[in-house]
Amino acid sequence: MITSISLNNFRSYQDSIFEFEPGVNIIVGPNASGKTNIIESILLASNGSGYRGRDINLIKHDSEWSRIEMTISNDSRVIKIQKENDRIKKTIEIDEQKKSRIPKGKIIQSVLFEPNHLLMFHGGPDMRRDFMDDLLSIIKPEYAYNLRQYKRALAQRNNLLRYENIKLDELFIWNLRLSDLGGLIVADRCALIQQLNQELPDIYRGLSGTKANIRVEYISKNRTENYASDMLKNLESNLEIDIARKHTTTGPHR
Repeated sequence: MITSISLNNFRSYQDSIFEFEPGVNIIVGPNASGKTNIIESILLASNGSGYRGRDINLIKHDSEWSRIEMTISNDSRVIKIQKENDRIKKTIEIDEQKKSRIPKGKIIQSVLFEPNHLLMFHGGPDMRRDFMDDLLSIIKPEYAYNLRQYKRALAQRNNLLRYENIKLDELFIWNLRLSDLGGLIVADRCALIQQLNQELPDIYRGLSGTKANIRVEYISKNRTENYASDMLKNLESNLEIDIARKHTTTGPHR
């Protein structure tokens, strides 16, 4: 249970403290009064990352630093964001011990749902992927690690695709790396969707008051049951297309 949160030079807040009670807490205020900023500070202190842009935007205008202190039932934590020359330094303290990131056992599993999430139903697939990735990164930290490694490998392969004289042996190394990581990512995504489908129909019928059924499907050009080998084959067969477009056209990022 989060009992209080203190904000110093955080977005629109210069020096403010908010206390919370057990049960439902409702934050009320006019437009542009900072309600969403409180929500973002809770998310940042819960898992170490915000959701509305870069860390530099979390610092109040004309300030050099920002600080969040959150007290929960069994510990307290402080997140500091500071400008250092042209860089931003973020430090985390949990029970007065400095950490590079919030440890797995100290992550508070906070879930954000806002009006923009309704776009997932009729917007582009990138929003649906991001929603799954964010959810899995909270409940399974190793997924977040695999996703970071995948994005790094993807950037390396895309850089190679921009060269005029591409070395196929170097490209094959990144094909292997991408397909291995892609297989892990898609396996976790499919397991999440399977878990959602066990509970989703009953929840939907309870909300809608109907007997309608609903389910989520994961649609991919690579076979999900043997994703890594299928992705590797498609990376090689799509090479001419990838070279022409200068980016990788198959994988869990698509």
